[in-house]
Amino acid sequence: MPGSGDTWAQAVAAAGGRGTQRLRSAGPVNPPDWVAESLDTPPAKSVIARRRTMYLNDRPVELTDSYYPLAVAADTALERPGRIPGGAITLLAELGYTAHHADEAVDLDARPTADEATLLSIARDAHVVRIRRVVRTAAGAPFEAMEIVMIPAGRVLHHRALVET
Repeated sequence: MPGSGDTWAQAVAAAGGRGTQRLRSAGPVNPPDWVAESLDTPPAKSVIARRRTMYLNDRPVELTDSYYPLAVAADTALERPGRIPGGAITLLAELGYTAHHADEAVDLDARPTADEATLLSIARDAHVVRIRRVVRTAAGAPFEAMEIVMIPAGRVLHHRALVET
């Protein structure tokens, strides 16, 4: 819900732990191919990326990289380092981008890249869960692509599915 603050910290606190996060970078990047395709961005055109590391009780457990088209995020707090008051969801809603649905691809048997292994302090041959999510407006326009790489140990994923009848 927009304006609810750091949902990661709230969820971890509800389970009796301490969740924190660190913004690794924010700004324009050349996106991976899957992101460019998902956001309908021409090849070699920049997008805005926000890259975060999520910590559980001071241990890195998740990398969350969010990508936004320039038309959505240029000249906003999304492209600048630092916290966003109310979070990215609140800012996006203020900009007119409210999530209607998200499409996800979940790889339960992925291996980390060398950089991911270093950031998560795990072995290069360890298993990780890799989630690629594309968030769309009610009109179907993509406005965020996200890649989440997480250590699976001790994690439970909760999803709510809407069933049309």
